[in-house]
Amino acid sequence: MLRKHRRRADGSWRDTVVYSLLDDDWPTAKQALQAPIAQSTDR
Repeated sequence: MLRKHRRRADGSWRDTVVYSLLDDDWPTAKQALQAPIAQSTDR
């Protein structure tokens, strides 16, 4: 998390959050994301 990363046009500060996923992580992440979808269609 980058706190007070950018100043907005109105003068207030904006925080920025950066997420990262490597190609080696994708198969596990994909499975975790698809599992709830599969469960909802099985009903």
